[in-house]
Amino acid sequence: MVLKRKGGMKNVTTGAGRAGLVAALCIVTGALAGCGTSIVDEVKQLQAETVSPKFVLQDSNSNTLSANGSLSFPATVPAETSDITLTIKNSGQNDLVVDLPSLSITMASGTEANSFIPIGLPSNPLTLKTNEVGTITMRFAPASSGTKSATVVIPTNEVSSQSFSFTVTGYSTPRPPTPTGLAVSPVTGGDAIANNTGLSISWDVVSGATSYIVTRYSTSDVKVKDLSAVTGTTVIDTGLVPGTTWKYGVVAKNAVGLKSLDPTHIGGAVSGVPSTNVTLSSTSTTKILSLTSAYCTVNDAVVITSTVDGTIPSTAWSSSNAAVATVNSTGTITAVAVGTAIITATSQDNAGHSASFTINVIKIGVASGQVGLVFYDKGSYSGAPLWRYMEAATSDQSSGTNWANSLITPTTASAIGTGKTNTAAIIAAQPLAPAAYACTSYTVHGETDWFLPSLAELTQMYTSLKLNGLGNFSTAGSPYWSSTLSTPQSWCNVYCQYFSTNYLDIYPNYSIYPVRAVRQF
Repeated sequence: MVLKRKGGMKNVTTGAGRAGLVAALCIVTGALAGCGTSIVDEVKQLQAETVSPKFVLQDSNSNTLSANGSLSFPATVPAETSDITLTIKNSGQNDLVVDLPSLSITMASGTEANSFIPIGLPSNPLTLKTNEVGTITMRFAPASSGTKSATVVIPTNEVSSQSFSFTVTGYSTPRPPTPTGLAVSPVTGGDAIANNTGLSISWDVVSGATSYIVTRYSTSDVKVKDLSAVTGTTVIDTGLVPGTTWKYGVVAKNAVGLKSLDPTHIGGAVSGVPSTNVTLSSTSTTKILSLTSAYCTVNDAVVITSTVDGTIPSTAWSSSNAAVATVNSTGTITAVAVGTAIITATSQDNAGHSASFTINVIKIGVASGQVGLVFYDKGSYSGAPLWRYMEAATSDQSSGTNWANSLITPTTASAIGTGKTNTAAIIAAQPLAPAAYACTSYTVHGETDWFLPSLAELTQMYTSLKLNGLGNFSTAGSPYWSSTLSTPQSWCNVYCQYFSTNYLDIYPNYSIYPVRAVRQF
């Protein structure tokens, strides 16, 4: 629109500038009465447009549809329908009147009548105040296949454009048929795990299909899950439990996304017997004591065997802490560092059964997180009860006590592994013999099998612990009592170990020296 004046023409802008111009023109309207009618009419038109209602049409995704724009419907099967609800909004300054009863639809050439229709039009025009909204629903109802289109015109009282026109389009194509030849059977070929935890579903090719969706149902035809879409005509559903029965159905999709309706469900059973238990065993008697709480040293390799009572004999192995101990697919465990890890074997028939044990990795001369400080490893389990390692308490059980309260001469030995027998002999001869009793009455973390170490066990504690800065042993000049007697005399003498240096000596049993308990495990 242009405003004419002497000396030429000047374009009138829209928006805030146009509104300002209108305001200015309103002031001088009276002065223009003597001018030609053309300029007066244009000023009046400009004033009307500024305060006019504004028709805005938005789709279901809140996208604004422009005048003479296009609205597309999703692909629809002939004789079926697809609806889109549009939102009408008044963004102007006066009431918007939308004459919905007068809405017209003109079908394009080749488009059957009533392929596009409005749904639920009111009998009276729709009036919307500023920022008020209303709705209108358009329906695509194709009678045949192919691309369809039509022009929709909605009359309004907007000053600048008293009708809003847009195009509607849609594509119609038949739904692909439900695949035939559906069959469900146990998996054949491949490894034993896949054979026993999967079912094979197959069907005939559907012409025009671009992909297929297979759905698993329970035996009562309740939908469980959709499997991944495939382009072929075979799929294997894995991760099932042997001995279970499932039903399956398959639908085809075409290029525009339409898919066949829910199919008939065909059943099939997973072959084999599900497990109820997993057990562990090991021939590594030199490495572990039991499969409840096992021990080994750094760099040990321990082989564990799993037994599954179902059809599938194999298990999957895992370690809770691979920084401490790793395990491979055959159950070989490698101790990596001092600490604790839980090794678990889980049945691979998806029945959810597993067995596990705790492996404690220890290292001589290193604080290992056990009850005490490990100082000896004889390399294999033996004895009754079985034992392989020895550990010392982390602190003294007495800072100074005599060895016995009177002359006793039990039979004792000095070698590693004899301290427990020595202590039992001492207690049998004198139940409250102070040094031995301080050890046998010691309890920590539920362990009560402590004893007074033999002479060689004391020496090993000096080598493995004291020389590595562990154990907090007294070096004030007093030696530690052993459970080993020297040659009996008129008053029994006992071997002692100094921890200030690697020095052995013999003292009468009434002397006052510290005591450190040890145990076997």
